[in-house]
Amino acid sequence: MRGVTSKGEDPLGSLLRRSFVRSSRRVLAASALSTLGCSVNAGDGGDPGDAMDVVGESASAEFAPLSFKPSCDEAGWHPLRALAPSISPNHLAWRQGITTRDQVGVRCEGAEDPRVCEAAVRSANVHDPPVGWNVLSTTGGEVEVWQGEERIRALLGQIDTADEALMLAAVHGYVFHCYGPPNDAEPDAVQLNTFAQPGGWELWLNPSFDGCGTIHRYRLFVSSTGELTQLSRDTRSTPCPQEFVGRRSPMPDVPAPRRYAGNPVGNRLAVDARNEAASVGAFELLAKDLARHGAPLALRRRALDAADDEARHARVTAALARRFDGDVQAPTLGRAPTRSLADVTLDNAVEGCVGETFSALVTTFQAIRCPDARVRATLAGIAADEIEHAAFSWRLHQWATQHLSGGEAARIRAAQRAAVDRLRSTVVPPHPLAAVVLGLPSAVERRHLLDLLEVVLLG
Repeated sequence: MRGVTSKGEDPLGSLLRRSFVRSSRRVLAASALSTLGCSVNAGDGGDPGDAMDVVGESASAEFAPLSFKPSCDEAGWHPLRALAPSISPNHLAWRQGITTRDQVGVRCEGAEDPRVCEAAVRSANVHDPPVGWNVLSTTGGEVEVWQGEERIRALLGQIDTADEALMLAAVHGYVFHCYGPPNDAEPDAVQLNTFAQPGGWELWLNPSFDGCGTIHRYRLFVSSTGELTQLSRDTRSTPCPQEFVGRRSPMPDVPAPRRYAGNPVGNRLAVDARNEAASVGAFELLAKDLARHGAPLALRRRALDAADDEARHARVTAALARRFDGDVQAPTLGRAPTRSLADVTLDNAVEGCVGETFSALVTTFQAIRCPDARVRATLAGIAADEIEHAAFSWRLHQWATQHLSGGEAARIRAAQRAAVDRLRSTVVPPHPLAAVVLGLPSAVERRHLLDLLEVVLLG
């Protein structure tokens, strides 16, 4: 890796990290308390993290499930855990096409010749590949693919669990996700609720996105014999634009066509991965500019280290995006400009000292709130790097402004304040599902974070 010797946490980075964690916990505590009709003020005293923990216990009690819940955990939905099929297989796989989403048992276990059984599985996948949700079963050496409403109903038999009812909803084309609290008191809550009713199950499905900004929420009834009835559909619209937070490249990017019809979590991560990849070029250009203008070697190495970090961020974020069915596209950057030291300082003051520093704060917030263990671990790693990038931006700012005239320095300070105002004016509420899965701050929380950043960094 380039510039390995320059790695090591900057004391300013340590200070920023502590400040960002505390700020994030304070905003989270204030948000949690506000849902209970309370408020938290800066002069309340005590550790805001303690307040958040107490509120978490209260919220869990108040929003306790009203009935049986589906088999969800941090890794997703596992309907086969509660399945009581009409057959006695050695192995079951719940699949989307030929992609396995959940499975139990050992495939081809008990077969007289497991190789023949495995060949039958491959043949079923290749010669008559299933479309949509289906179940693959192996009973000894016998292989069956259960596809379509009638076949799935025959496999399930009596619909006596929430998961079996949801499997039929999925077969009918309804989209839902495990994430979100079991609470319908707030109209915008993201949830998946299931209720045992006389003769069947009532399902409250969390938002399904059809195209840019269009959200459908459904209430269904699935009878114990497997008939599905749609009770209601609530359709609403949310804004699609996503503001860029981080160090934007000074090289113009050809915008990628936006595809919002898929999973909104994957969409958001795909955009983030593209932006991370674009930041690689921004840091590489910065390293060249710093060399041309005689910057200290340590600053030039830190710019190259940051480029390596952003390349890694792009890879891990793209992998997460694909996990949530996101369509990741690489950026197409234009010609690199020739920049004076004043131009470099201005760009760093806006994109680094403001944009990237705020990005580090937001990612720290996400890494604390995010409910998914894998996503949370990825965000925590990115947040640590972004904090170091923010510290580097301010170190570079300190060096570069010494070489500017008083008028140029005043222009840069004004540009920083304008950048903060622009971030405040372009706040767009995130997609509800993406907000829950990725731990994104709400519009109100984002403004609170920005207020804290402005006070700490700009005075």
